Amino acid sequence: MSGFTLFRRVFNLLRDILFLYIFLSKSGEKKENRKMQIPAAAAIFAMLAMYTAEDGGIFANPWIRFGYRCICSYCFIRFARTTERRTAFYISLLGDISVVLAHNVFLTPLTRPFVLGNAVLTGNTAADMIISFLLTNCFTALFYWMVYRLLPVDEIHEVNLPRITFAVLTSAACIYLNDQLRMVTDANIGVIASFSIFSVILEFSLMACIIFMEQLQHNYRIRMQETARRLAAQALLDTVRGQEKSNEKVRQLRHDMRNHLNSVSYLIETGKNDQAQKYIGDLIGEYTAPAVQVKTGIELLDGILGIKLRDAASKHIPVEIDADCTKISYVDDIDLCTIFSNAFDNALEAVSAQLPEEERFIRLKTEERGGMLVIVLRNTYHGTLEWNGKNLPETGKKDRESHGIGLGSIRETAARYNGGFHVSADNENHIFRTVISLPAGWQTI
Repeated sequence: MSGFTLFRRVFNLLRDILFLYIFLSKSGEKKENRKMQIPAAAAIFAMLAMYTAEDGGIFANPWIRFGYRCICSYCFIRFARTTERRTAFYISLLGDISVVLAHNVFLTPLTRPFVLGNAVLTGNTAADMIISFLLTNCFTALFYWMVYRLLPVDEIHEVNLPRITFAVLTSAACIYLNDQLRMVTDANIGVIASFSIFSVILEFSLMACIIFMEQLQHNYRIRMQETARRLAAQALLDTVRGQEKSNEKVRQLRHDMRNHLNSVSYLIETGKNDQAQKYIGDLIGEYTAPAVQVKTGIELLDGILGIKLRDAASKHIPVEIDADCTKISYVDDIDLCTIFSNAFDNALEAVSAQLPEEERFIRLKTEERGGMLVIVLRNTYHGTLEWNGKNLPETGKKDRESHGIGLGSIRETAARYNGGFHVSADNENHIFRTVISLPAGWQTI
């Protein structure tokens, strides 16, 4: 074995391992237990044992090679990430399918010489080897980059049996194609160029099917989240409007209180105590305690914040509100509810978690800057926050799939009005800051 051949094998294997490490690391969340990082690293580097695959032996069999790589990938995910078993298995299949398809592209009679370094390009053997090596790895790196960007691995949380079945069947097709292409190429039989072209197209078609299916699943989940968000917002709006009607009844009851008291007094004086007691009971049944009064300039928003203030009071969280939102009265009711209810829900959850009462607070303030109404919400939190790839804080909740939906909804809603959204955290003082900006007085959506 020449030095270049050994270098090529080790480099290609390290390239594949690096891709799998980056690809698999998108799944789930990183485990905080550092001791688990050692077996996770061992699982990844165990793939180095496959560098002898071209010399024969057990790893010369593509089925065994795929299974071994899949086991290593699965172990890495389970040791290093918080992904559950079925999802970890599915993601490991996706990563290994990508590697096999990248290899299959260079197993056709036309492309195989580029991998081996004996393609005739310039007539100079050394130059041909270097150029072939660079072309092969540049193409493979581009293919891996495309897979990494287009497959939403970080959004795969729950995998059903049909998706796993599809991945297993696709894996079998890729391995079978790998085996057949290797046999045809090694046999050195005369094969027309169209066979190589067809094989490459088939490889890309298989990858396109996987990407299309995952994108379809991802988009469906986003639509379901949006539907759930709007239903939740509508439910809150109905609650606010119901509270407004209740407040109106209270105001009417107060207005008529003198007449009611005169009636009760008359019933008591005439000895009709049972009727008087029933009359009083009817009055109590009509009375509903009004919501905490908030004045923002938008009646609906007053109701929303009033409900959130009652929630905060029940959790012993002091809230300060200094907000004039009259300049954003053009915002749709559901969108207004989405922005403020999600922002307050996130703050309430953060402040409630493991914080002593003396350290709890939520402060809402608005101010106008350069034609924009800037809404700033500050709240305390416990521990140290880390951030994900969407510039949102990580979570410690078990329900990771639903995490980030509220803040993501605020970002999307603000963007529809040409507004902005930004969150930041001061881990030293444990203060989380949510900033939402909307055009002041903008009337056209």
